[in-house]
This record gives sequence, C-alpha cells and structure tokens, in this order.
Amino acid sequence: MVSITIVTWNSAQHLGECFAAIEHLDYRDLEVIIVDNASTDGTHAILQTAEAKWPVIYNTENVGFAEGQNQAIRASQGEWVLCLNPDVVLSSNFVTQLVWAGEAHPEAGSLCGKLLRWDSETHGSYQGTTSVVPKGLQKDEGFSPCTNLPQGLKAISSIGDTAELKPCPDTKPMGDMGRDLHFDAAALRVGPPEMNPEADPRRTNIIDSTGIFFTRNMRHLDRGAEEVDRGQYDRPQYVFGATGAAAFFRRKFIDDLSIEGEFFDEEFFAFREDADLAWRAQLMGWKCLYAPHAVAWHVRRVTPERRRNLPLLINWHSIKNRFLMRGKNASGWLCRRLFFPVLWRDLMIVGYAALRDRRLWSALTYCWHVRKDTRRKRAIVQSRRRVSDRDLLWWFSDTPRAMEVASGKQSALSSQP
Repeated sequence: MVSITIVTWNSAQHLGECFAAIEHLDYRDLEVIIVDNASTDGTHAILQTAEAKWPVIYNTENVGFAEGQNQAIRASQGEWVLCLNPDVVLSSNFVTQLVWAGEAHPEAGSLCGKLLRWDSETHGSYQGTTSVVPKGLQKDEGFSPCTNLPQGLKAISSIGDTAELKPCPDTKPMGDMGRDLHFDAAALRVGPPEMNPEADPRRTNIIDSTGIFFTRNMRHLDRGAEEVDRGQYDRPQYVFGATGAAAFFRRKFIDDLSIEGEFFDEEFFAFREDADLAWRAQLMGWKCLYAPHAVAWHVRRVTPERRRNLPLLINWHSIKNRFLMRGKNASGWLCRRLFFPVLWRDLMIVGYAALRDRRLWSALTYCWHVRKDTRRKRAIVQSRRRVSDRDLLWWFSDTPRAMEVASGKQSALSSQP
C-alpha cells in the first residue's frame, strides 16, 4: 500500500485539482492522510467534503510543514509514503512508476519524479501555496521565540512573469526501470479532458525539479530548474535527494532516518527540511532514485532569483535552517575542504542580515539558542553514519551531479540542455 500524506495551510486554491488528480491515479492500493495547520481561507470546507473518503487531522495552530508531515506519517500504514504538497498535480501513473522503480531498486530509500512547473497564474490569479507561518504569528502578533520579527507580515506575493512558459507535451519515451514497460500518450493524462496537459496551458514543459543537489557553498538547489524539458533528464539516475513537494519514501527508510521519533526535523518548521533529510540519508548510505517517467506539475514560488521579493518569514526560516542543517550533518573535515566557498556564502548572509535587513538577524541568533538540541541530534546522526565525508564530497559541486543507475558510474550533468 502507498500512503499519500498532505499538509495544508490556506491551500484552498489548489486542493480541488490536487485531490482530483489523486482520485484518477491508476495505482489503487492507496490511503490518503491530510493534516491541516489551522487554515483560515476556506480549506476546511473542502476538507470536510474529503473526510468522506480520507482521514483529516485538524491542528488548532500552525505547527509547520515538518511536524505536520510527521503527524501524517505516524498515522499512515503504507509500505511506501508519498509526501505531497497540495499545490502539486500528479499524472495518473505517477505512483505506479515510483513503485515499480522502487521495487526494482531496493537500495533506494527515497525516489523522486520529474516535476514540471504548474503556471497557476495563466488562468486565474495566484494567492498562495503551502507556505507557512510559525506558531503564534498571526496578523498582529510576533514570533515569540524571536521577538525581533516584525508585526503583521505581508501576504505572499505572486510568482511573477511566466510569459515564456509553454504547454507540456504529453508523450515521453519509456526508459528501462528494470522492467519491460511501455505506455502511450494517454499515460500522462490526469482525470477528465479539461485536466489533460494539451488542454491545460498551466501545465508547462518548464522543469521544476529532477531532484536536489548541493553546491560547494553548501547551498541546495533543484536540478534542472527553469530549463525547458527536452528530454535531457529522461534516464533514471541516483541524485542527492528528493524535493519535498513530491517525495516518495520506503517505510524502512523512514524508520532508519527518524531521529527521536522525527522523520523531518521539526526544529526546521518549514523550508530546507527536505535537504536536511537528503543529507542525513546520504550519510547513512541510502540512495535517492530519480524516476523520470513519474511526472507531476508543481507551483513553485521559492526560487533563488525571486528571493528578495519573498515574504520575510520564508527568508527567515531559510537562513535559520541553513545553519541548523550544517550543524547536524557537516563534519569538520568537509567544512575545511569547502571552507572558502562556504565562508563567502556565510559572509553574504550575515552581511545582508546586519546591513540590509536587521529583521533577519534573529534567524542567526536562533541557532545559538537551540545549540544544545542541535548538538544532541548531531551526535545521533554522526553515530549512525555509514559513509565517509571523503565519499560524500563528490556530491558538493556547482555543476549538478548524478550517478548512473546501470553502471553506478558517477557523472556530472550540465545545468544546460
């Protein structure tokens, strides 16, 4: 059985299409578990309808993406768990492709498909995604652990100009995933005709993610992001990790990576928790398999080029979590080998917080306040590691890297087609 776990927070705009796509999956041995983080936008009305089919957990406050997913995962029963954002629309064979790939490659604890951009602004205005606000931060309240945060943060802005996006073709060649499989153009169709790629210009052929990679300054990015999909990522490969928008996990993997009962580190609240998990998995010897014929569409708003226009809380968590992630996973040896690129990036972040936006300074001091918890988690992670940093160093590259499945040969992939 496959468990689909979804955390919602003011996600009403996208839930209808997300749920419709799940209903039209060709993999039928499914359970869907939803956790709502105290939505106020009409999400509850949609979820009350969904309750006839799927269990819904209603939180009285926004506990964040990480804790919400942990709640859903603990309530799940599946051998596989698909952690899914509500702003993702799956192709009908998405789960089937990932199950087949996972069964053919037991060394892979996590899997990811090809995510393309869902241009939600082409028809209808965009009002928000799964972005979250910390506990206690409402319109006129501060964030109690970090009192320097401002009052009344602005609503999330739109993703900007997407005029260059084009509809996504609905035919992809089938690769060898360990089985002799074939399908026709209809395999990528989701639901009724009005939801098909050729009928819905919001489904683009612009790549959102084909897995995540780490640069030499310990920054993680989405492989292939912003490229036009021309088939350059159409072969199965091992990548560093899966983006959290639609990440597929083996139950044994979840059990092995959980620290003090937490699969996703709840200290992260939201943002970078998927990269932290991927780094931990690499340390513990698990592989992440990219299965290109599992296709989905995702609304993406948090991208490097838009960072200055993002709401404060997104940037606040991003800075805080960068240092929490490194504190748990990076050894002194790895930091020395990557010293200059990491130092330069850190100076940019600290300088920006000190000189351009003092409201972000509390993200840096937060890491100091939770240093005891970080040290404790770090000791657990490092005691269970099975891979040396000398082997791990290869993955930290300014050119996205992947490992070929058939031969196990390491290869660097250009970020250009």
